[in-house]
Amino acid sequence: MVKISIFKIFQKNLKCFLLIFSILVLFIFYVSAEVNSNGGTSLKSSFQSSFDNEDLFEENVDRLSSPEPSTVYLMFPRNNQPLGGTNNTIPFIFNHTGFLIGNVNCTLHINSTPVAYVELVPPNQPIKVFSNISLTPGIYFWNVSCFNGTQWDNSTTFRFDIASCEFGSWGDVCQINATKNFTSGFINASDIEILDSGKLTTSARPGTTLEIYARNVVIRSSGSILGNVNITASNLTIYPGGKIDASAKGYPGGGAASDGQGPGAGKYGACCAGSGAGYGGYGGADENGDLGGSPYGNATHPTDLGSGGGGSAYNRGGYGGGAIFLNVSDVLVVNGSILANGENGIPNSGGAFLILMEAVAQEVAFG
Repeated sequence: MVKISIFKIFQKNLKCFLLIFSILVLFIFYVSAEVNSNGGTSLKSSFQSSFDNEDLFEENVDRLSSPEPSTVYLMFPRNNQPLGGTNNTIPFIFNHTGFLIGNVNCTLHINSTPVAYVELVPPNQPIKVFSNISLTPGIYFWNVSCFNGTQWDNSTTFRFDIASCEFGSWGDVCQINATKNFTSGFINASDIEILDSGKLTTSARPGTTLEIYARNVVIRSSGSILGNVNITASNLTIYPGGKIDASAKGYPGGGAASDGQGPGAGKYGACCAGSGAGYGGYGGADENGDLGGSPYGNATHPTDLGSGGGGSAYNRGGYGGGAIFLNVSDVLVVNGSILANGENGIPNSGGAFLILMEAVAQEVAFG
């Protein structure tokens, strides 16, 4: 009988066993803890064993490294939007996309304080709420959080500014005798009176319209609204010397050697002037006979901004005119002017004004 010593076999082949053991250890370490490029430990190898589908695996790995973005969206007021009004006149509008399944209850926060609560919020539908605390002139921050009983989802945080009245208040008669830049803004007040040195201004380009909702709007001599504006009021009165002027508040003209901007943009002209922008008709041709911009908009309901003119080899094109919309349910009195011209002296197209009203008193000067 041959006797075999296990110890002798192990001793004789020790180097071979150690080599095989080392290879196994290295393999297990590599699979269970793959070191990624930033020095952290990836869960990728162990996570992948749960999925046969490569795409599904990659999607879930990405979700681990990139948390689910918020699906509660703030719609109004927009970030950094100036406002005029009070807690019962300024709406806060948001929606959610349905990431939170089931009945969703949401809370409006202003400056980290809960100020309104909405139950059973449906997905993909704008929800309007109002603050139950007073909103005086100043700077505020707002956000919305939603909860379905097991999960929370929070919106980002937006800032809004409540402008001040020099005399009175937004809830009564707001009198303005200084320049206030609303960029694009929203005013919902009882009565607004722009005094002789008062100005409400906006920027040019799309998305810069100031919306005003009031019972009565009065613009005194030398008072003005300068910019794209949408006014809904019972009565609107513009005194001699007062004006609503959206001139050069439309699309920008092209830079040197560039086309203008907007749906009827003028084209670059090789030498001394680009072509004009279109709107109600074609824009004027440049000195080479190249046609101007194409017509666009609605002839019976004009609300589009004017387009920018084409630049020349050395000079820019002009801004188009802006847009004015007046919806006056009772009486419109205009002894001043309403203007929406393109930028003076260089190619562009004029803007638009649309007026809906019951009655007009006095002379009306349209530019």
